[in-house]
Amino acid sequence: MKTFKYRWKKYNKEFTGTKDFENEDALHAHMESIGAELLEILSEEDKPDSLPPTVNEPVARTEKKDPAPHLPRSQPLNPWLQFYSLKEINIATFFGGPVAGFYLVAKNFYTKYEYDKGRNHFWLGFTASLLLFTALAFLPKNLIKLIPNPVIPAIYTAIIYSYAKKVQGEYLDAHFKNGGRRHSSLTALIIGLVSLTVCAGYFFSIFKMQDFLRERKSREVNEKAIKLSESGKHNEAIVEFNKAIRISPGNIGLYLNRGITYAGKGNYDLAIADFNKAAELEPRAAAAYKFLGDAYLGKNSFSQAVENYSKAIALNPNDSESFGSRAMAYLHENDLDRALLDFTQKIKLNPDNAMSYYYRAIIFNSRGKSEQAIFDSSKALELDPKNAETYGVRGSAYLNKGDYELAVADLSRYIDFQPDNAESYFARGLAYIGKKDPDKAMADLSKTIQMRPDHVQAYFSRGGIYEAKGNHELALADFNKAIGLDPGSSNAYFNRGRVYHNKGDYDLAFADYNKAIELDPKDAESYFARGLAYGEKDRLDQAISDYTKAIKLDPAYADAYNNRADIFNQQGNYAQAIIDSDKAIELNPKNANSYDTRATAYLHKGNYSQAIADCTAAIELNINFPGTYKTRGAAHAYKGEYGPAIADYTRAIELNPDDPQTYKDRATAYFQKADYDKSWADAEKAESLGGKSDPEFIEKLKKASGR
Repeated sequence: MKTFKYRWKKYNKEFTGTKDFENEDALHAHMESIGAELLEILSEEDKPDSLPPTVNEPVARTEKKDPAPHLPRSQPLNPWLQFYSLKEINIATFFGGPVAGFYLVAKNFYTKYEYDKGRNHFWLGFTASLLLFTALAFLPKNLIKLIPNPVIPAIYTAIIYSYAKKVQGEYLDAHFKNGGRRHSSLTALIIGLVSLTVCAGYFFSIFKMQDFLRERKSREVNEKAIKLSESGKHNEAIVEFNKAIRISPGNIGLYLNRGITYAGKGNYDLAIADFNKAAELEPRAAAAYKFLGDAYLGKNSFSQAVENYSKAIALNPNDSESFGSRAMAYLHENDLDRALLDFTQKIKLNPDNAMSYYYRAIIFNSRGKSEQAIFDSSKALELDPKNAETYGVRGSAYLNKGDYELAVADLSRYIDFQPDNAESYFARGLAYIGKKDPDKAMADLSKTIQMRPDHVQAYFSRGGIYEAKGNHELALADFNKAIGLDPGSSNAYFNRGRVYHNKGDYDLAFADYNKAIELDPKDAESYFARGLAYGEKDRLDQAISDYTKAIKLDPAYADAYNNRADIFNQQGNYAQAIIDSDKAIELNPKNANSYDTRATAYLHKGNYSQAIADCTAAIELNINFPGTYKTRGAAHAYKGEYGPAIADYTRAIELNPDDPQTYKDRATAYFQKADYDKSWADAEKAESLGGKSDPEFIEKLKKASGR
């Protein structure tokens, strides 16, 4: 026995109930009797003009007979029942998937009162759709892209059409041939679209779940790879990153991390390929361009580094790291202006970054802006007091500023941190030279040479100390070594030329000065030194020529004006000497020599008062210069002021007691004051020092003194 529930609603009348039947034939007979009952209660206007015989003439069921022996047993016997045709099943299936098609097949079974089959086919459609869309979700996306969009729906539509035709085709054909009712295609389309919406939601949830699982797996592999990379196991890390990328090929973070690992290995080309891939996947990913800049910086491709850092900054103008990195690229290109701007911007965005102040201090130091360099390096040390290099930078800034005590203190601190850095000893050696402590300077410079035997500047500096100590041979040895290390250095020849000059080896001095000028024809110092040597050799015109070239190269070269004025004095061109002395004093009003030179010119031009004034100014600047006292004494003597003249000559003799000419001049002054004994004493002293007496003056002195 089977229990069937039925519900039939027609012509505003509803028949429902629950009843046990031996089989489906019994159910059909019962339904036919319900149809007959329905006809009896219908009004005349509601009756159809003709009814199928199965309704107007109920068949007695006392004996089991086939009510329609010419039709298959599955043929519905009631043309008032409404079914979905194969066409509607096709429409619903194509648009809504297997579940929609099987839903209509199931509805047909339900309409035919075959509830078990209806339920089974519904769940068959549901399961088929579940499997289909799950399979599609897990197919590789690149494979799905190769399949045209209508192909898959067409395939499963054809399959379900064939199946529906097999299980329901005969009785649907019979039903519709007998005038049976059918659902509209619009209804099927709506059901298909509703099913499509449900399936799309399911499909989307499958994709989201798949993405979630994929991302979780790739995240686990990525984290493992990062730990390997951080521990220095780059090759193993790359293997894991490869796995993660295969799982989630659209994750730009994986390409960035693998690129960072490649860069850590020094394989910048592969790193650049990964960063480019990340930028391709996400063109607005500032990090991709930032890391590209880092990779190009590692390759020393500075212009490309700048280009990519600029893109990163355009996408994220608040990224202080990109500004700092671009500044480093500019530094390598020696573009200090742009580097300074970028470090300043980084400090604005991140004022607690010590390295930004450190590098900006280096730039300020290289430009001679010692105060700014000291400020920035002090700020860097405040933020990071353990950074030894910052002490070195600040020490160099103090050195450039001339604050040698603080320079020595900072450089010594740097050496405590970095005892193997030759440059720190060299810089401290220069600071000791500034402190006028040649012995400590010599020790640091020798230490520099010991650590860096190729340190040319250390040989220069130590050679200078040897020269200052009068040890010409050791000085020459250091300068020869410097020339051997850097034969193209004009400074090496210049310094060696000075040693030869001081030794009195003028030919060798001229040879080195000439070589220095040949190597660097724009070096005013070399022309000045050679001009000095020409002057000492009484080659006055050549001296004036070299001083003039030095002035042309350096119009603010006060000593060159002064020395040229001195040569003009020697040539008797006192007017020109005064012009050059005026310029020298204008450029450097603290140089005693310039006042002394101009005083000599005024003396010879007979302007004794101005000569005395200039000598007084020179003495105020340098009280230990005997020539100035001598010149002022002569000016006083020419004015007949023999007392002040004798006082100046006496001071000159105290400063230089071996100059016979000063004794002769004082002897003349004493003679004018009629102090003949002192005049005789000075004349005899001058003669004892090798000075030649003036016979005419001696005759006058004998006559006046009665000797």
